[in-house]
Amino acid sequence: RDGLGVTSVNMGIGRSEAGKLGIVFAPRSSGASLQEEMKARIGLRADTFGFTAEYSGEYPGWSYREVSPIREVFCESYRELFGKELKTEALHAGLECGLFSDAIPGLDAIAVGPTLYNVHTPEEYLPLDSFERFYVLLKDVLRRLAES
Repeated sequence: RDGLGVTSVNMGIGRSEAGKLGIVFAPRSSGASLQEEMKARIGLRADTFGFTAEYSGEYPGWSYREVSPIREVFCESYRELFGKELKTEALHAGLECGLFSDAIPGLDAIAVGPTLYNVHTPEEYLPLDSFERFYVLLKDVLRRLAES
């Protein structure tokens, strides 16, 4: 999708213990090959500066699907409940959807939720009216799926 980042890396944790420096990076990508390329680049930089790179706890890639039946159920439900279109967007993040999609081939995985602001910062907040709408929406979508 236009404007959507496909690969990124975040420095999450830095610590010094017993005279050693440890830095934790979280590389993410929508594609497995791009994820591997990012890990290789991190490893090369580590080698260049005399560090060792280790990898664990990775989130697999999770690609955006243009056609998503489950997303359509959410959109239809939102339209009928609230009289307007649901804002849907592709985003670049490390989410469990990639883990589930890897474990269950063909799974139509989406991430849904209320509006959040300043995520992962001390100023993070959730407007309660957004949460209330999401709760109503989720109950309706689950009802629709149970009846289909």
